Amino acid sequence: EEKTGGREKPALLADAVEAIVGALYLDGGLEPARRFLKRWLFEPAMQQGSEWLGQADYKSGLQEFLQARGKAPANYRIRSECGPEHRKVFCVEVSVDGRTIASAEGSSKKEAEQAAARLALEDLAGSDRAD
Repeated sequence: EEKTGGREKPALLADAVEAIVGALYLDGGLEPARRFLKRWLFEPAMQQGSEWLGQADYKSGLQEFLQARGKAPANYRIRSECGPEHRKVFCVEVSVDGRTIASAEGSSKKEAEQAAARLALEDLAGSDRAD
């Protein structure tokens, strides 16, 4: 993990924090876990703003938006991959009920899916307000 930038991977960092909070809770109960979260998560977030907590999860947001309206889940499809192996660009499209809503590019499949979901959510939410 060190060789691939594990110290900067949000998912690994989140897993580590979760493990620490769990260990504090099991060892000392709710109060030590609460103090840790307050000191290392909540206070910095309040001081530095919501950007400190990370990027929004647009795929989950789109899923929740669709579920609330009784629609089928979104489908993501890689439309193309281009560029050299070390600098690939992925183009992903997102569709709902068989209709392509948005497409976007990213340096990873996940990044492209998130960008497409953001565009789809903006489009769907905008048309929802117009109705």
